[in-house]
Amino acid sequence: FNLKNIITVSSSTNSGQIGRSSNFGHDSVDFLIPAERMLVLDHRGVNAYTGGTSYAVPRMSALIARFLIKNKSSTLDDVMKFLKKRAVSQNNKLSKYGWIPDPTDNYLIE
Repeated sequence: FNLKNIITVSSSTNSGQIGRSSNFGHDSVDFLIPAERMLVLDHRGVNAYTGGTSYAVPRMSALIARFLIKNKSSTLDDVMKFLKKRAVSQNNKLSKYGWIPDPTDNYLIE
């Protein structure tokens, strides 16, 4: 959808490579977020590795939430400007704006 209020996220490795089975494309994905080979507790309570867009999206949501907590009067345009500044431009065939290397740090959150 080409809507202003939708941010499309896909999964990458920690080095910015597109995740296995992840969607990509300049016209279909806005940002890549590291979410491959993530250590999680599985349904048995055992450490396991997993990944994919299901993990990239909450990581992006948490980054945006931290930005909004510090910048309470921000608009959608402010959020997008922040995310674009965080993104490392890459091969624009993979995503529109690039890869955000570590969404857990507070870089550029004022």
